[in-house]
Amino acid sequence: WQVNPASDKRADKKAAELVTTALQRLRFNHIRKRLLEATLKGYAVSEIMWGIVDGWVMPTRVVASDPRRFVFG
Repeated sequence: WQVNPASDKRADKKAAELVTTALQRLRFNHIRKRLLEATLKGYAVSEIMWGIVDGWVMPTRVVASDPRRFVFG
């Protein structure tokens, strides 16, 4: 995967770089595999944990939960 800037503007390039960094720090491929378990279980539940990284508010990790812990009312 790759994140492309919306245009050649400096702000767009910086945003694309920031998103790329955030996804790499999160081990995005591992998270994606956990979320794909929804195809077997019906749905997947994850919580995004946020923190400040290099002066930016960014997701620091994604915690997956067992879907059996959740019910619909």
